[in-house]
Amino acid sequence: MFRDKLYSLLKLLRSLRQERLINDGSYYDYMLLIWKAKTIDQLDEIAHDLAEISEPLSHSISFQ
Repeated sequence: MFRDKLYSLLKLLRSLRQERLINDGSYYDYMLLIWKAKTIDQLDEIAHDLAEISEPLSHSISFQ
């Protein structure tokens, strides 16, 4: 389970970089965090951060 989550995060991270939603510096920072993670909880925290980046702005400001 840990390894599956790790590889899923790496795949998501690569796609975010290809879509230019994150820059190279952030990409390498997250890559390092993913590879150094030792628990599922750590991977879950990273997954949460990446999910926030990958979501479109669902709470956009509306002008009335």
